[in-house]
Amino acid sequence: MPPSTSIDDHVVGVEEDEDESDTETVTTAVTTSTLAPHAKRSKSETPEEKRARKQAVKEHRRNRRSEKKQTTQLFEAERVKQERERVYERESAVLHL
Repeated sequence: MPPSTSIDDHVVGVEEDEDESDTETVTTAVTTSTLAPHAKRSKSETPEEKRARKQAVKEHRRNRRSEKKQTTQLFEAERVKQERERVYERESAVLHL
């Protein structure tokens, strides 16, 4: 079966990979909110619809910035945690000698 790709509201790129034995199918999904459904406009939109669309896009961008900041903070905290663990392991290895 060839890999399939579909676009849903919040799922971008659902791939199915089959093992050589055809007994197991692995499905991976990348969840993202980078697609702004509000960004599409019709040529006949009214000024009120335009304002609402632009406001929705601004809100979407605001949310993405917040998500990005949270992700950055989580990765930084994890990096610091792993660095502390490495230092602790080195110190405990030296003490056992």
